[in-house]
Amino acid sequence: MKKILKTIILLSSILVASHVWAIDFVDLKITKKNNDIEIKRVVLEKINDTTSRLVIKKSDITDDVQLIDIFADNAKSKKGDDGFWIMQRGELGYFNRENMSYSAGRRYVYLPYYAMKTPTETFIGVIEGMRFEFNVNVESKNGKYVMYPRWYIGDIGAKPYEDIVITYYKLSNNADYNDMAKAYRKHKFERETDIQPLKKRFAKQPYLEQMAKSIPVRMYFGWKKFNPAVDSRHFYPKGGKPFEVKDYGLSQPPNVPFELGFKVDKEENKTSGVKFSEGSRLLQKAKDMGIDDIAVCVAGWQTGGYDSRCPTSFPVCEEVGGEVELRKFIKKGQSLGYIIDAHHNYTDTFTCSPEWSTDIVCKAPDTKTLTRVSHCCGGIAFNLCLVNARDKFIFRDLPKIADLGFRGAPYIDVFTAERPDRCVDPNHPSNRKNMGEIQKQIALKCHELFGGFASECGFDHIIGQVDYINYVCAPMREKYVYKNKAYEVVDDFVPFWELVYHDIVLHNTDKITQETLSQENNLKLVEFGGRPIFYTVTDKNLPDIKKAYEQFKSLRHLMLEEMISHKKLNDGIYAIKYGNGETIIVNYKDTPYLFKGVTVAPKNFKLIKQSLSERVVSFFKASCK
Repeated sequence: MKKILKTIILLSSILVASHVWAIDFVDLKITKKNNDIEIKRVVLEKINDTTSRLVIKKSDITDDVQLIDIFADNAKSKKGDDGFWIMQRGELGYFNRENMSYSAGRRYVYLPYYAMKTPTETFIGVIEGMRFEFNVNVESKNGKYVMYPRWYIGDIGAKPYEDIVITYYKLSNNADYNDMAKAYRKHKFERETDIQPLKKRFAKQPYLEQMAKSIPVRMYFGWKKFNPAVDSRHFYPKGGKPFEVKDYGLSQPPNVPFELGFKVDKEENKTSGVKFSEGSRLLQKAKDMGIDDIAVCVAGWQTGGYDSRCPTSFPVCEEVGGEVELRKFIKKGQSLGYIIDAHHNYTDTFTCSPEWSTDIVCKAPDTKTLTRVSHCCGGIAFNLCLVNARDKFIFRDLPKIADLGFRGAPYIDVFTAERPDRCVDPNHPSNRKNMGEIQKQIALKCHELFGGFASECGFDHIIGQVDYINYVCAPMREKYVYKNKAYEVVDDFVPFWELVYHDIVLHNTDKITQETLSQENNLKLVEFGGRPIFYTVTDKNLPDIKKAYEQFKSLRHLMLEEMISHKKLNDGIYAIKYGNGETIIVNYKDTPYLFKGVTVAPKNFKLIKQSLSERVVSFFKASCK
């Protein structure tokens, strides 16, 4: 293996030995497809005294490149140092391990940044350009820490389609993750003018103000039985015939050989479910219980029920009442003052769809592999290519769906849960950036027809079009419930995402903060500023929804405020300050906590209003801006 050292000077001015801006240089480690390694030192462009920028031109990335690792001169530390590394939604680790490694997977880089606080420097690097083709890594070897992003150039399936750009911000020595998040927020807001606070969007989105006051709930109607052990297969439509796909194969796990062709040899399972009329009864009961503000996401209304015959939507699922009863249900919910919107899946496609064909599926770079996601009620789920699905299915059907009466923020699964797909089918090729642009077009069409748009998680590539998400992401569940060993090196979770987007997108925190909660997880929801959410509405859980709603009523005004800061006051004690001057104190301890003369009960929280003197100071500060 050969190593070549090159130095590229990007500035024409004479560089002096010491600099005051964030990062002087980076070393690029370029791994070639033949495993040769090339090292290039790049001196960065100075933007101002605290900001510098790296640009790698796409035209400079040669065809033989497999990986590009970027090592900034200050993105390193050692075991025992004060400080931390942070990435993603706010996954934070201290410099306390001799050997470790942790990565944000390429599919799930929700926020494209990486940041460190060390005894010598505090910085954040905000990443633009091919943001869907990299991950972030932190490693310690023999107590020496390094943090770096890696671009998987050889896996793109085509030539690089954008320059790689990283803007580095140096922060003050006493800065922490709050300051990092605010630097990220400022960077995004300056460049993406479609990102606007919820309050500013009320005038153009009449449903949004009501949405912000409401608890989101999902109501399932049609579905099919699904047992992964026997139903992870290919189904053909009811009443149809078996068929065989000969010219394409399936994407396979690592070390599983690719085979051309597969059989679709079993009729789809029977659709059953809950009648729309039963849904009307439950909503009336919720209203009678005093739950006045609900936003209902109606799932399984389509033909075949939930996640079954995608991307086909019509006719409305006859097994649970059909179109006539669905229209009655929508009108009933709206008459009670509730938002009633629809669930959609335009990420997957199943062979039991009457409109399925190999042409609508994303293709891998070999053009013979149909990419697949996982499995659900419709069997094995393939990736739907949005390039032709936009006009062929989505823009065709959305007006018809709106005509059913749905209004609010229609929910399209997965769009914000992972990076967009890519497709190399010569008839409809698309890189991930272009696929993300099509997602944005679909979101805007939803705004036009329904009044808003919602999706699953906190991926921020179309954040300016998103009104609510079901949860930011789920690393807390991975660490605390699934005991995923990869998360052992994550020492804490902080609300980095919320410090950026709390007043932009209505949100829940993590999978552990959904549905009926333990008090510990309820406090986590409050600490991170989230809304409650329930995935079912039943006679059994309506009292839990009522309880969550009553707590939410006392906090829901804060959903519209910027989260200004999140501070740990003591072990188990946190203070979260909002843009209106109010503060929430969360007490995880078994003993009371006294904050400015106010007692916070054990295992509880307290909303602290601004005092008169604090309001006066805030008024004059605002007047001087």
